[in-house]
Amino acid sequence: METIHPKRIESALETLWEAYRGSDKMRACLLNLIIYSGSTGQRLYLEKIAKNVIMKFPSRVFLIVHDRKRREVEPETAVSLLTPEKGRICVPCDMIRITVSDQSVACVPFIILPHLFSDLPIHMIEADDPVKAGTVSGRLERLACRLVFDAEGAGDLAGFAKTVLQKQKETGVDVADLHWGRIEGWRRLFANVFRPPDDLSHLNSGADIRIHYCATGTTSPYERTQAIYLRTWLACTLKWHWVRMKREKGGPCFVYEVDSRPVHVRFLPLVTDSVQPGHILRVEIETQTGVRYHFERDEVIKHRITINRGTEDRCYLPTLFMLDRELYGQAFIKEICYRGTSRHYTDMLEELVRRDGK
Repeated sequence: METIHPKRIESALETLWEAYRGSDKMRACLLNLIIYSGSTGQRLYLEKIAKNVIMKFPSRVFLIVHDRKRREVEPETAVSLLTPEKGRICVPCDMIRITVSDQSVACVPFIILPHLFSDLPIHMIEADDPVKAGTVSGRLERLACRLVFDAEGAGDLAGFAKTVLQKQKETGVDVADLHWGRIEGWRRLFANVFRPPDDLSHLNSGADIRIHYCATGTTSPYERTQAIYLRTWLACTLKWHWVRMKREKGGPCFVYEVDSRPVHVRFLPLVTDSVQPGHILRVEIETQTGVRYHFERDEVIKHRITINRGTEDRCYLPTLFMLDRELYGQAFIKEICYRGTSRHYTDMLEELVRRDGK
C-alpha cells in the first residue's frame, strides 16, 4: 500500500481502478464505513471485518489508526482496493487508510470529509475504548447514523455501558456492539429451547447455571465479556432479581432470585485454542425440578452446538443447533450494517451500569 499525500486520494484510487478497466470486476458502494482504532495491533483484525462486511454490503472503507507512539507529525495516508474474503462475485471496494499521531489526529475529519459519499449512510465502528476516546472520535461519531462499539477494548465494562447509553442519548443514532452480535446465536438457542412453557417454568423454578468460556490462562477481563453479556441478558429477559455476588474457590457466583427461588450463575474458564478467547464453549443448567440442560460447542465444527436434555430417570435424544460463523455470519454483519437499536441490548447495558459491570 503506497503512501500518498491526502490531496491525491481520489486520483490514486482512479489509477488503481484503471487496472480493472475491461475486466469483470464492478465498482459499487452502499455505505461509508469508518473504522476508528487506537491501536496499530488491531489493523489486521479490523481489515478482516471490513472484508467480510463488503462481501454483502460494498462500502467505501476509511480505516483510521491513532498510533499514540508515532512521532511523525504529518498524517500518513494510503489507498488500496479491498476485496471480499469470499463470495462468487468479486466487488473490490475503495479503502482509505489514515495513520495519525497525537499531533495530527485533529486533522482526521478534514481529511475524510471530502471523500465521503454524501448520499450514502455513514456507519462507524469504534474499536477504541469509548470511555477514553478523544474529541476527534466524538466529531466522527456526529457524522454517523450508526455507531458500532467493540466491548473488547473496554477496560471498565460499567463505564463502557454508561458511555454507550450516553452517546445514544446525545446523538440519537442507532448503536450496536460486536460482542452483542457474537452471542446472538446463543440468545437464539435459549429462546428456542425455552420457548415451550414447560421448559421455561423449569428454568424459572430456580437453577444452577455454569457458563464455560474460552480462556488463555491469563486474568484478562475481556475474556469474560460474552459470558457477562449472556448472563445479564438472561437476568433482564426473565426478570430475575439481583441478590448479591459471593466469592467461591472456583470464582465468583452471581446470585439472583425468581419468585423467591435462587438462581446461581458461575463462570468457568477453559484454556483451549479451539476458538477465539472469550467465546462461550459450554452452558450447563441444573434446575430445582431435576431437569438438566447441556449445550456444548463442537470441537471440530465450531459453530455447531449439541443440545442434551434429561432428568434423573429420563434422557432425551440430543439435537443440534447451528450458530452463525464468526466474522462473516449474518448476525455479525447485521450488527454493523442494519438499522435499529436492540431494546434487549440497551436493557442489558442499563443493568450492567446498575451492577457496576459485574
